[in-house]
Amino acid sequence: MTKRGISPLIATVLLIGFTVAAAAVVMIWTRGFVGELQEKEGGQSSARLSCATDVEIGVRDLTFGSGQMTVVVENKREKIDGFIFVIQGATDSSTVESTTTLESGGIANIDLSYDSIKVGQPDKVDVIPRLKLGRGVYQPCPDKKVTWKVRI
Repeated sequence: MTKRGISPLIATVLLIGFTVAAAAVVMIWTRGFVGELQEKEGGQSSARLSCATDVEIGVRDLTFGSGQMTVVVENKREKIDGFIFVIQGATDSSTVESTTTLESGGIANIDLSYDSIKVGQPDKVDVIPRLKLGRGVYQPCPDKKVTWKVRI
């Protein structure tokens, strides 16, 4: 019996074909990945710039009940897509997010629930505006936060 294998020419063609196919798969994956990364980073950079130039809020009033809080927020510039509220108390703090949209020049009463057992007596509330980057993705603007000190 004689052993037969494939000829060196066919083996070379198969190796080159596999290499080209693998390179094509890597190139297609990389193109999609890089494009997605550029879009995401571009959106975040745009939101950070908007935070620095187009966001300004004010808190007109803040009232507490047992585990409930109502905040009257005023938007002094461009549209805001939500807020983060950090309620700081004597024992701990609690963070509550709101997707309340506030148009330019608008005023909104935002009703929130927070963990009054964890926080205890609230001392201050930080109100941080945020901008929407995409579906369910928000960019907070911590440099534009407003702090409301609670008077007893």
